[in-house]
Formats: sequence, structure tokens, C-alpha cells
Amino acid sequence: MNTETTAAISKAVGKGGQVRPLRAFMKRTLKPYPALFVPVFRRFGPDFAKELLISPETEFVIEGFPRSANTFSVVAFQAAGNRSVRLAHHLHAEAQIIAGTRRGLPVMVLLRDPEKAIRSLSVFYPGIDENAALREWIAFYRRLLPLKDSIFVAEFSKVTKDFGAVTASLNEKFDTDFKCFEHTDSNVAAVYREIEDIARRRRGGAEMQIARPSEFKRKAQSEIRYDFDQNLLAQARSLFVEWAGSDEPLEHEGTAV
Repeated sequence: MNTETTAAISKAVGKGGQVRPLRAFMKRTLKPYPALFVPVFRRFGPDFAKELLISPETEFVIEGFPRSANTFSVVAFQAAGNRSVRLAHHLHAEAQIIAGTRRGLPVMVLLRDPEKAIRSLSVFYPGIDENAALREWIAFYRRLLPLKDSIFVAEFSKVTKDFGAVTASLNEKFDTDFKCFEHTDSNVAAVYREIEDIARRRRGGAEMQIARPSEFKRKAQSEIRYDFDQNLLAQARSLFVEWAGSDEPLEHEGTAV
């Protein structure tokens, strides 16, 4: 990953877990509407995040709800030898995906078990309301459901276990020839080192805000008391199954956080 992209991802996530008010407004209100979100973000969004926004030069879109292997996917994709490919990513906005499908671009939507995504998010951003976040998860994937056949769905456990196979399947769907990541221990370790470097660019990289698994985060997550609305959780799980295309139990994620 080039230095400019690394710096942009670092800053786009925010400093110290704080979300910039203008960016929060744009994402909360405009993110489902490309005709509004894209020009407004381009005009008023943070300069460091604008290169993550879909543009006429974009060749590939990778997007998903936060804590769904967004950073791993981008870093692994570029580490495979695709650094020259212009990506739109990391804004967690439906507008990126909708605009990409309208342009006929290859679009990868990342998908993670909703409860696990929210639990991970609560470690990344302490103090969030888990049910408000769950509503956001439901809204995000429900809005995109009509586009499901036009995009490639990449489930979290598959991304983190064999991103090369994920890319190969995407190539088959879109008739693209992106280079595939070799999912070896050494290559994965290199990806996590790059992810740690991204985190260090953000006020030293607090452990809970590094986008990779750790025992520290697993322990922190186990100590949080969650109070999920079971109705919302049932809706989210049903939507997950609809997206995953299977009635099988949700796949075990192993040590991922």
C-alpha cells in the first residue's frame, strides 16, 4: 500500500475514536444517496478521506459495515500486487456501493455476523449503543439487498482465512484479472504489520483501535456487558442469512476480533 493511501485510511477512521461532526452528518443523512453523498463529501469532506471516495477513476469498490475486515481486505488486495488499481473504500457508505454498481464496476461488499461486528465495534469505539449500532447494521444491508446480484459478497471468515480464494471468485464473477493474495502465514503477518503501521499513524495506535485480532481485545470484549434487543438481533441474523445465501449456522470466526 502506498504512503498516501495508508495515511488516508488512518485519518479517515478518526482520531482517538472521535467522529468528526461534518463527516458524521454526511454519513448519517446522505450515505444512502450517491447523488447527494458523493458531491457533498467531495466538496466538504476531509481532504485526507477524499481519495477513498468513488470517482471517475475508480476501478474497484470494497465496502462494508465497520469491523467487517475492511482494512484487511484493502491491505491484502494491494499487497497481492494490485497497488495501481484505483479503489473506493473505507467510508462505510451505501452510496459507494450503489454508485459502483450503476457504473458497472466490480463491487465487493464485506459481510460479518452482526452480533460479532457490533461486539468488535464496541471495543474499537467504547461507549457506543449496541442497539443503535445494530439498527445501523440492519439499515446498511437492507438498503443494499436489491443490488445483491450485482455485487460480490465476501463473508468475514472467508476473507480472513483465504482472501486469495475470495479474489479469485470475484474475478470469476466480474471477468476481472486482479492478482490474488497468497494467504500464507508470512503474507498475513505482513498484512497485519501494515495494519499496525496504519494504526500508529493515528496518535500512536492504541491497541483497541488496531484492526487485527489480539488477546487484549478479546479480553476487553469479554468484559463488556451487552444488552442486545433480541428482536433487532433476530432481524439482523435473518438478514445475514439472506445475504450469505445459506441457512447453515453462522461460520465460526476463530480468533478474529
